[in-house]
Amino acid sequence: MSSCRTPLAWAELVDYAAGDLSVEDLDRVEQHLMGCASCAREAGRVLALTTAIAGLPPPVVSAGDVAQLRARGLRVADNVVTASARTPVTFRVDVDIIIHHLAGLDLRETESVHFTARVESTGQIMGEHPDAPFDRAAGEVLVACQRHFAIFPPDVVFEVRACERSGAEIVTRFAVPHVIER
Repeated sequence: MSSCRTPLAWAELVDYAAGDLSVEDLDRVEQHLMGCASCAREAGRVLALTTAIAGLPPPVVSAGDVAQLRARGLRVADNVVTASARTPVTFRVDVDIIIHHLAGLDLRETESVHFTARVESTGQIMGEHPDAPFDRAAGEVLVACQRHFAIFPPDVVFEVRACERSGAEIVTRFAVPHVIER
């Protein structure tokens, strides 16, 4: 329980950890933290949380990102997915991250890729990335599936919208139902 009469708001502590405070607010928050052990402890919790989140890979990654994940010692499993096949995947307990290789795409003329993850049964959008990295030469988009994504429904569909130089858009869907081992 807080012993502070005027505790700093959680959102303000997040802004502090992110470096998003104005100079005036930064001075006020730092002054408060120097004299308030309770708020300083809470700021430490916020900093630990934001540091942990900052260390997570984004949902759509490049081949270089995957190499860095492997170099960090994370247990990475590869799952090659094609649009023509429904590709169920089990997120095993001995795996930290699954890299879904959304393969077989003709990206030679692609300028940008818009990536969307949806719940297949409802169409609900779980996440979007309007300027997702892609590998033009390999013809693939890499999706980093992380264990904390288990909060989402298991019937996952990935949609890749390739925007070509000509202005044409090619939409490809990949059905990847997930099972999470516990």
